[in-house]
Amino acid sequence: MTEPTQSYGGNRWWDNFGEYGFLTRLRAEQLRDVGACLSPMIAFLLLQGLETLPQRMREQVANAMTVAQWLDADPRVSWVRYAGLPQHPHADRARRYLPKGPGAVFSFSVVGGRRAGQRFIEAVELCSHLANIGDAKTLVIHPASTTHQQLSDAQLEAGGVPPDLVRISVGIEDAQDILWDLDQALPQQQRRPPRLGPKLGAAVSTHAWSPPSAAERLKILQSTRTVASVGASDNPARASYFVATNLLTSSPYRVWFVNPRAESILGQQVYPCLADLPESPDLVDVFRKPSDLLQVLGHARDAGAATLWLQLGLWDPDVAADAETAGLAVVMDRCLKIEHARFHGGLHLAGFDTGVISSRRRGG
Repeated sequence: MTEPTQSYGGNRWWDNFGEYGFLTRLRAEQLRDVGACLSPMIAFLLLQGLETLPQRMREQVANAMTVAQWLDADPRVSWVRYAGLPQHPHADRARRYLPKGPGAVFSFSVVGGRRAGQRFIEAVELCSHLANIGDAKTLVIHPASTTHQQLSDAQLEAGGVPPDLVRISVGIEDAQDILWDLDQALPQQQRRPPRLGPKLGAAVSTHAWSPPSAAERLKILQSTRTVASVGASDNPARASYFVATNLLTSSPYRVWFVNPRAESILGQQVYPCLADLPESPDLVDVFRKPSDLLQVLGHARDAGAATLWLQLGLWDPDVAADAETAGLAVVMDRCLKIEHARFHGGLHLAGFDTGVISSRRRGG
């Protein structure tokens, strides 16, 4: 009680708090470390949550792998520690003992150190800044500026918590929504040529290309009346199906589906190619592998499209340059459904219809 406490910057409990020193120490140390007694209501909620745990865990583990691969491919991220990635030192053990996936909680580092990690946490909108883990929603925290802020950089390193470490507990939201939030929270001046992972293939081009600003993307969406979804799938588990459902039910666009191997999607006719559409599309939304992008650009140009929109994970500056030379506007590595929700309010999956995708509380 009278000796300096190193974990709190040399604080002396009695000197600082007098007769309340012992209670303050209990709250700051013991309660922090072991927690409070479980109340009956919380016990009931925990038991209730266990009933749907398997379903939630399947979604969370799948999303965690997608997010980890995405972060690992981003130059704005120094490292990713997730046992599901092949370079992790315990990857073989994870595959052996955790065949369905090594959980949904892992850590990564934002380039720029302690301050960069803090700025990232302050910039997230969909993800919640909370210290707990295992929630149905995605949670992030930067220990060096929150739970461990009283420690020096050297003390953090000694405790295995580097100053630049960010912990993420991936939730059950749509993976594209999570990636959108992480992308906008990371430093934009270092924005990567993004990929969802090594399966996307082709090497990144060094061709310079500047993505459209938020105002320019909004202008594109406002001028769009018809959308052709190239590579749309009739499989409900595919991202294109989810996006299609949203566009048909929550957007003002007339949507056409293009896929030579499908006949009907969501009750709508599917066309073999862009040339078969009843009229020129304003925007071509692309769900195809990177090696197909140049061919899709040619078809979009010939069909008279005004905008070539490449979905999350698709990035090719050479194709973008060719498209702009042909007179098309270009958006890459962004989801049309997410951008429409962002500007118009419609993140219905999370229950928002506020015009802004945010987990922050608003004043009453």
